[in-house]
Amino acid sequence: MLIKMSLRGAKRRSNLNGFSLIELMVAVVILALAIFGIFLAFTTSFQGMADARDRTVATNYAQEKIEEIKNKPFEEIVDDPTDPDEPPVGISGTKFKREVNVTVDVDGSIDELKKVTTTVSWMNRKEEEKTVTLET
Repeated sequence: MLIKMSLRGAKRRSNLNGFSLIELMVAVVILALAIFGIFLAFTTSFQGMADARDRTVATNYAQEKIEEIKNKPFEEIVDDPTDPDEPPVGISGTKFKREVNVTVDVDGSIDELKKVTTTVSWMNRKEEEKTVTLET
């Protein structure tokens, strides 16, 4: 009679609802993968936003210099007297470097025409050099 009672108790336990250790471990792994995917998406989007911000700032620095040159009298618009072999000048307090080139119309088809090219460069988070170039 003791044997029947113990079997009946074992049968009763197997009918109880709940989670086994394996089911719990599988659920934890699935949850961890989902959280990792979300974290990766956030990281990628933040890097994209930082790159877009840097490109916008660089474009503003280039446009600022072009506007400054546009406001000068035509005779005062000359090429930067710095040595062309030297690296571009850094903008103080930033990671950006700006280079300005002024060239006179080379083919001579239009009188009094000058071309202004402004290039702003910087290093991104992956240590890749990025540039923005504006011309008038």
